[in-house]
Amino acid sequence: MVWLLRPIRPVQQNPALVTSFGGGTSDGLLSFEEIFELNLDADIIILSACDTAGEASIEATRAAGVSTGGGTALDGLVRSFIGAGGRSVLASHWPAPDDFDATERLMSEMFRLGATATIGDALRGSQQKLMDDPETSHPYYWAGFSLIGDAKRALLSGNTLAHDSGVSAGDGASPETVVGQ
Repeated sequence: MVWLLRPIRPVQQNPALVTSFGGGTSDGLLSFEEIFELNLDADIIILSACDTAGEASIEATRAAGVSTGGGTALDGLVRSFIGAGGRSVLASHWPAPDDFDATERLMSEMFRLGATATIGDALRGSQQKLMDDPETSHPYYWAGFSLIGDAKRALLSGNTLAHDSGVSAGDGASPETVVGQ
């Protein structure tokens, strides 16, 4: 026998980040709408917490002033950070694994490789390193993170290979990293 259970009321997806900043009137959350209204100039935004590539409800999307979308994966925090000015967002599709320090190793290796590689190549190289380790070879440890946006940009500002991808560290864009954990 198979049962299909549906909630009595639909669950509304209102993605937000918990923050440690803000004044006395702050609720401690940076909502989809508040993120969307930021004016960022960031080459990459890394959301390394659990399931940061999740959806936002249609209601939350409309409340942010966006007239289309909502209700599907990548419509949540990813869309809000792209809308705020991020050229690429690295986000997770499931809980970021802590066993074997997999997420920490993925990020550390990505930044090590980023000294001479594009964002996309650095991510791929760090994923490959986890794949090559028998303890972290299962896709659960390395495949949960997706890069949405411009993978050809330099990850780090001193990257000398940025010229190969048509992007220069001195192209007027100020490389910034926003990390949400």
